[in-house]
Amino acid sequence: MQSGERRAWFLSVFEEWRDPLLQEAADARRHARNYRNFLVGAAALSYSTSTRSLRVAGGFNFMPRSSEAYVYADQATRMCAEPLAISLALQPVKSSSSNANATADEWDEGHVIVAVAVVGEPQMDAASEISSQTLHPCFQCRVFLQGCDQVSPNTIFLGATPGLSVQEVMRVDELIALHATHWTDAQRNLP
Repeated sequence: MQSGERRAWFLSVFEEWRDPLLQEAADARRHARNYRNFLVGAAALSYSTSTRSLRVAGGFNFMPRSSEAYVYADQATRMCAEPLAISLALQPVKSSSSNANATADEWDEGHVIVAVAVVGEPQMDAASEISSQTLHPCFQCRVFLQGCDQVSPNTIFLGATPGLSVQEVMRVDELIALHATHWTDAQRNLP
C-alpha cells in the first residue's frame, strides 16, 4: 500500500468509527481521578491485522493527591489516559471465542492503532508552550506515541472539549511536528 493509500485508509476507517470513539473517550473521562480536578478520557481504535476486526478501548488519567509531590521525580506515580487506552486496545484477543482455554499461540497479537481520541479541557502544553483548541497529549504521552510500534504517523488524533463542541483532527505525525519532536525512519514505514 502506497503512502497516500495508507493515509486514505486510516482516514476512512476513522470517519466510520469517529462517533463511537469520541463517546468512549467521553465515557472514560467520567472515571478519571486527579488531585487538580484535571480530568482526561481517551479512546483508541485498533485494527487486528490477522482477524481484520476493529475495536475501541477507553482509558482515563489517574493521579491521586498522595502522588502530588512525586509528579516530576517519579512518573510511575501517575497514569495518563492515552497510554492506558492504547494498551487496552492492543491487548490480545482470542481469535476463537468458542475456545475458552486458548493457548498463547492462539491469541491475535497483530494490531495497528488507527485513531486516538482525547477528551479534556484544553491547557497550554508545558513542554512546547503551545495552546490549542483541544487538549493535546502531554510530552510523556507524545514520547509514548512515538515509541509505540503499533502507532503509525498516519494514526489519526482527535481532540475534543468535554462537551464535544470543539473538535480537532490531525494525523499523529502532524501532532508530533506541531510540538517539535521527530519520528524515526522505522515508524514512518508502518501501515
